[in-house]
Amino acid sequence: MKIFQCPGHGGRNRGCNHGGLYENDWTLEFSRDCGPSLMVLGAEVQLARESDTFISYRDRAKNAEKWGADLVLCHHINASVYPRNHEKAGEIDPYPRGAWTMIMPGDSVGYQVGRRILQVSPNRNSLRPIRCSQSDWTASAFGVMEPYREKRIPVVLIEWGFATNPDERSFLKSRTHRYTLVASVVSAVARFAELKGIPWTR
Repeated sequence: MKIFQCPGHGGRNRGCNHGGLYENDWTLEFSRDCGPSLMVLGAEVQLARESDTFISYRDRAKNAEKWGADLVLCHHINASVYPRNHEKAGEIDPYPRGAWTMIMPGDSVGYQVGRRILQVSPNRNSLRPIRCSQSDWTASAFGVMEPYREKRIPVVLIEWGFATNPDERSFLKSRTHRYTLVASVVSAVARFAELKGIPWTR
């Protein structure tokens, strides 16, 4: 089974940057962290980018198709214009937090894969993947995934947490904690193999 990991952003497109956490760097490092765990269980793994370079999502999708990818996982981290005014809001924790998974409309397999990630992830925001649209706040994620859908490759986009949340930023920076997120990727890929009837464990 071939898993194509797509580290978000890269090169001139750095993504979010808060408190020394750079999205383009984090997503590449996390994708590398996932690779060995997937390969030990028999999956082939390829990265959409191997360094801090800009590659368009359409070119990434072309490369995924040429390689024969069975599943694409797009790794990102989130950011918010908040925190909201703590005193006016009267909230103990005004910082948005939590991992999200996002899928394309009508993708039942992607829904199951995204749901498994959330079930295992220790910092999940909810247990329900978000279906993306071209016409609402999910349009950016839709644009990332659409080139893969055009190639008929199942794709799930994961926002692994909020760089703007101080506690979650520390969690994302910790290699020990990141490996709990790697475990959710491995579990999700196992679920994908089960749904597709693909043997992948040695």
